[in-house]
Amino acid sequence: MTETLSDLLAKASDLATSGLYSASSATLGKAISLAPNRQDLIVKRAWLDHQIGNDVAARLKLGNIKFDGKPAMEAAILHMEIDAGANIDANKNPVSMEKANQALKLVLRHLPWGELHERFVSACRELNLFNFLLAFLRDWVQLHGTSKKVLVRASEVLLELEEPISAYKMLNYIWEQQEVRSEMELLLGRRKKIREDNPSQDFKLLDKIDRAFDLEDKKLARVKLPDGQINPSEVKVLYVGSSIVGAGLERSNDIAAHYIATSKLAGGNCDVWLDTNLVVPQWNRASDRQVVEAIDEFRKKLADERPDLLVLDTCTLPTGRGLTPKLLKQLKKKYKFRVAGLLRDPLKVAHKNIEAWAIVSDTLICGDPTAFFVRERINHLQKKALFMPIPAFHDPFCSSPFTPNRDLLFIGSTFGIHRSMLISMLGASSDISIDLVIGRNRRKLAPDEASYATLISNSRGVLNISAHHPSVNGHLVTGRVWEAIACRSLLVEQRNLGTESFFVPWRHFLPWVNPADLIHGWRIINRHENYRLRIANAAYEWALRHYNPSSFWRALVNHGFCRKAS
Repeated sequence: MTETLSDLLAKASDLATSGLYSASSATLGKAISLAPNRQDLIVKRAWLDHQIGNDVAARLKLGNIKFDGKPAMEAAILHMEIDAGANIDANKNPVSMEKANQALKLVLRHLPWGELHERFVSACRELNLFNFLLAFLRDWVQLHGTSKKVLVRASEVLLELEEPISAYKMLNYIWEQQEVRSEMELLLGRRKKIREDNPSQDFKLLDKIDRAFDLEDKKLARVKLPDGQINPSEVKVLYVGSSIVGAGLERSNDIAAHYIATSKLAGGNCDVWLDTNLVVPQWNRASDRQVVEAIDEFRKKLADERPDLLVLDTCTLPTGRGLTPKLLKQLKKKYKFRVAGLLRDPLKVAHKNIEAWAIVSDTLICGDPTAFFVRERINHLQKKALFMPIPAFHDPFCSSPFTPNRDLLFIGSTFGIHRSMLISMLGASSDISIDLVIGRNRRKLAPDEASYATLISNSRGVLNISAHHPSVNGHLVTGRVWEAIACRSLLVEQRNLGTESFFVPWRHFLPWVNPADLIHGWRIINRHENYRLRIANAAYEWALRHYNPSSFWRALVNHGFCRKAS
């Protein structure tokens, strides 16, 4: 039976959704033979070529697109994305700059704001075209009026350009809108007026700290890590993940570095296998051949080393390519290892991802003892869960303490409207002094783990934003919590149930529930260095006593083998 154009397009879409880009491209080629004048299909096929790293073929296809209409706009944006994938700085490349200008003219007059505009913005950022992008966004507002998304993107660019005051002016306008205010309350707490600074009233907050230190140890929050008869040295562990992740310093796999360093301290036997083509080939634009090679190399690694426990760092839903639950099940059966699935983001919105990999996991490493599957009593996930810290107690984080010369530090991403709102507000405020290490400044000051750790150690406090999703308890216990405490900097943490399972507010960190609360608390602690040091040192000692490398690794290897294999 001959396939119709509609059949072929549906098949190509399903294949692409499963990550099978080469097969999707071949199917789309058949569709184009039935409709050779469909320029939109030619652009889609060029996009698929780009996704599997065949940029030469993609550019050839784009060269046949007429410079008019929506396909031309998609083609111009894809040209930019291909340049970005080649790490081109468009400011230094006239050809790339010309493509950006062509795309701008088309995108500027296309309504309404949507996915193509977001792709254009992302490509501009990747091509280092921040001022160019800012001019485009301003022109858009002048032509089409204000909109939430456009103002948010403009404010993010302004933050990248280290202009928090200008960014805050835009975001403050959005924050005042009723439909945004309710979402922001879930993420940042209720917006309140900043209290007038009155040093004579400092004692009220300091009393809270004193009362927290009056508590007996047995009344302090603590996650008791399991133990057993198995020593870390007896178990061959293989940490498997992507060499790049969605966030972090230069997108390097920071958690893998923590595991390797602490395993050595605990006398463990942990090796690492980081291959983006194996775990998330869509991030590396890998060809089918590269993915097959990655799988073959991984099989050889398992055959040669025969690990007892495989720590699986999975950031995304599995697709039809690379490492899948089905393939892992086969490898697990053949090589007789256990699997500990690492849950980076144990949020309700990631439930499908968690379920997909939980099927083949004997243990689920989770950084939040109050995760949604605990609250909702999802028993098959609870039974496998091992609630653990991020193992950051190692060099360069646990270096010798020294007197910090920086004030309150925020280092991290401004991705997410609530983060941009808070950071721009603090950066624009005369009520608080804060070092914003974001955007290009972040890449310059903290290009690697050592410089990142030095930056934290050299700061009197580290601000952390635990909210990641506008839902009830949409918070994460982030790696920065553990890294700040390991560096003996004062953690200034947004209140959440997860962190408060491991540590006690006022005794181990300075808590905040809304921006005004944050400013009020930091102004006071900034005047009382003895209290700042007292909290930072208490947190360090508590973590070192209960969540040290030895405890971490004993918990992991014993939990991994205490249950019947999944």
